[in-house]
Amino acid sequence: MKYVKVLPSGHADTGNFLLDVPKGIINVPKSVVEYARQHHFYEKSDLHITLIGRPLAELIAQLHLTSEATQITREIQSLKMASSGDFFVLRKVLEDATVKESIICLVKVKGVKRLFNQLRILTKCPITVPPTHVTLYTKGDERGIGVYSEADFRAYTVENL
Repeated sequence: MKYVKVLPSGHADTGNFLLDVPKGIINVPKSVVEYARQHHFYEKSDLHITLIGRPLAELIAQLHLTSEATQITREIQSLKMASSGDFFVLRKVLEDATVKESIICLVKVKGVKRLFNQLRILTKCPITVPPTHVTLYTKGDERGIGVYSEADFRAYTVENL
């Protein structure tokens, strides 16, 4: 498994913490590309790993710890990631019956446990590391599906590619 450096980026408006993933880093098998084409998925133009998603960002904001959490994430100059080679189709049905689908690749991120230990200490809450993944293709919504826990991952997974 080859690890490559990924650099942090953020979305100040949401409080999310992302790691940018350069195109070409994940070797997507032809079978996954063909599945996406046959099922009318759209390839994402920007690839990233969401480490701090909406629920955790909201918790940090409610606790008035945004500047402290930002400092923790800034201290991590870069993390390293590697593709697991495991690809999945996720499906989520929204309250209005809209269906969102994504094709993701699970990834391993070195340093993520340290980041979450620091966030756990900061928030004094039992937060867990979300399934680290990169959304490669989407259908129904270009943003993909928020996967914030192992339970979300199990609930939304419909097929292992």
